Amino acid sequence: MCEPYKSQYWFLENCYIFSVFNSQAIKKNVAIQTGDMNILKKVLKAGVIKPSYDTILAAAQLGNLQIVQELLEYKDVFTLSSELFGAACESGNVQLITYLERNGCEPCDNCLVRIIGNNPPIETINYAFKYLKQYDNQEFINYNTIILTSAIGTGNFNNIKFVYNALNMNNDYYPLSQPVVYAKLTPMAAACHLPFNVGESIIKYLLCKGFVYDTSVLPWSDSNNNNDFKDIVKVWEIMFEDNNFYGGVDNVTTKKGCHFIKRINQIFDTKFLKKHNFYIC
Repeated sequence: MCEPYKSQYWFLENCYIFSVFNSQAIKKNVAIQTGDMNILKKVLKAGVIKPSYDTILAAAQLGNLQIVQELLEYKDVFTLSSELFGAACESGNVQLITYLERNGCEPCDNCLVRIIGNNPPIETINYAFKYLKQYDNQEFINYNTIILTSAIGTGNFNNIKFVYNALNMNNDYYPLSQPVVYAKLTPMAAACHLPFNVGESIIKYLLCKGFVYDTSVLPWSDSNNNNDFKDIVKVWEIMFEDNNFYGGVDNVTTKKGCHFIKRINQIFDTKFLKKHNFYIC
């Protein structure tokens, strides 16, 4: 698995990948980060400033059951909501989730992606499949693909394999079929943009499973530093050796004059460049 990061790739916007790590609600609530309820109680008691609802969302994202319970006592400020339930799912704290369920909190409609995208233990994912999937909106044809992509984005290979099997994706032909749309490309795009030491086995796994891809999933860089290309080069080698790009590769190989292709010529060996029509004399 990889260290938590903020994805810059727009394909992955709705996959909640490390959403707790990237949470603005947490970052701007110091009292919640430190677990200091005294400050919050003083503010609430004074009644001069009404705390933002983000306060309880941050506590839920961090899985702090005690603080969530205490904040819910202030019913005029903090109420049960599907938004709160979703934040609890992101924490992966089963005790907090079941507490909200027992108290009649409305579930969110994307429980699994919120849980899986934050890299929980397999036991938590298994719990989500058994008891929370029922709340999800599963009507979208790309539902399975989004769930799997949320696991891929964490780089946790064991979770990826578990999710793939739990979704019974051997019988899901949507991400393997044509025509290719962006939703079908998200699993491979997520894998190709992971650090190579994490992503290599995942890319090969997805290729083995027959996931579709086109050249848009390939990582790029505008850097002048060859070190920034090391992982990119290795990903390109795997993808071009498989060479099953939907729509072909002309939109890449014809860009002989672009900076990126010139840089590739400085890094790839000549045999590879000529084989895939990248070679610049």
